[in-house]
Amino acid sequence: MAPCIVRVTPTAIIGIYLAHSSFVNLVSYYPLDQLAGNTSIVDNIGTSNGSLFNAAAYIVSGAEVGEESAYSYAALPSASLTLSNGEKLTATSAPGNLKGIHVYAVNTTPNTTTGIVGVGGNDRYFGVHVVGSATPQYDAVYDYTGNSFVTDETALQLYKRNSNNIPTWDLVTATKNTANNGSGCQQTGNYRHYFHHFIQFQIYCV
Repeated sequence: MAPCIVRVTPTAIIGIYLAHSSFVNLVSYYPLDQLAGNTSIVDNIGTSNGSLFNAAAYIVSGAEVGEESAYSYAALPSASLTLSNGEKLTATSAPGNLKGIHVYAVNTTPNTTTGIVGVGGNDRYFGVHVVGSATPQYDAVYDYTGNSFVTDETALQLYKRNSNNIPTWDLVTATKNTANNGSGCQQTGNYRHYFHHFIQFQIYCV
């Protein structure tokens, strides 16, 4: 029997991770996340490693996958995800525009930072995935409370790309609210956003 939507939705855009309740049941796990040019197939749990053959090659995936997520399929979908340090991303649909909205966090730096000025040591970002519209519109608000990389609130900037396999980020205009430790934007379409400071911190709204 196929999994029901109640069970599938919470993990729809979350990768396999050590804390997952079913991780201990795996015999082998092949994330297939090697870089281009690599021909190895690594078993992250066992020892059943392998190799690509017949000219097969890795490519950069555009999949929307994070380690944590939140979602909403309400009449006016609005989802909010708070990290353990206090950072939070909230994405809210425009009235009547979306059937569902997911926000997720990626706890690593992006696979590329081309186009972003002032990249530093921050190692996390957010994403937004929308459902139910050919021309989606939503507001994304980032609360940077707890982000130790923010030392000059006036220098915050927003970058976006619409897929993980897009090599370059684009600068976007965002509205800053330094009184409430916030920065936000309105988007039309699936995008990944990346807020940055002089050092680097990021948000990624798909």
